[in-house]
Amino acid sequence: MQTSIAENIQSVWNKIDAACKRAGRDASEVTLIAVTKTVSAQTAQLAIDAGICDIGENRVQEYQNKVNHIDSQINVHFIGQLQRNKVKYIVSDVACIHSVDRLSLAQEIQRRAQGVGRCIDVLIQVGFDDDENRGGVKEAELFDLACQIEKMENLHLCGLMCVAPVNADEGQTRACFRQLRILRDKLSAQLGRTLPHLSMGMSCDYELAVEEGATFVRVGTTIFGARNYEVRA
Repeated sequence: MQTSIAENIQSVWNKIDAACKRAGRDASEVTLIAVTKTVSAQTAQLAIDAGICDIGENRVQEYQNKVNHIDSQINVHFIGQLQRNKVKYIVSDVACIHSVDRLSLAQEIQRRAQGVGRCIDVLIQVGFDDDENRGGVKEAELFDLACQIEKMENLHLCGLMCVAPVNADEGQTRACFRQLRILRDKLSAQLGRTLPHLSMGMSCDYELAVEEGATFVRVGTTIFGARNYEVRA
């Protein structure tokens, strides 16, 4: 029998709680972002009604079509690759942009954020593979990009984000998440302030991510099922 969205969400939270206990963490440190890519506003609202406070969107056009049809109190995170010419469409109300991976993008977010009088939380996406389509700054370039963002008055750098390499086994995935945590801690020391967030872990690996220190986990399929998911309250 197909489970409901509410049951799926509770199952994810139970696994987050168990992962936190294994790692000696408090589950309150972890924010569950329900990834609503290709999910209708109606279905997204079911997750919100079940207690979700944060949703993640990957595509600007889909974000635009959906954002005015869901609870306005929800935090919307933009987690996909972002083109500079699309920044203007999300800058007014997005809570956090997870995928900043180049100076030109950061500069455009700064320009647009200044124009609407907002300071926007951003994360730098770090790439751990050679797939340019997935985005991510190289480790060697991370500090320079962070320093440039620190100078931007309308951007608040609050951590790092990554996507584990495709087809990575559990050991490789864990190593990737651990390395992101190390980089975050090193960058915090270099900047002289705490960067609180690590956005890492998806449906296939969020428990490993929590064990390695994730504060944001981005879970879609486990909550909403396959893309032809039949909505159930």
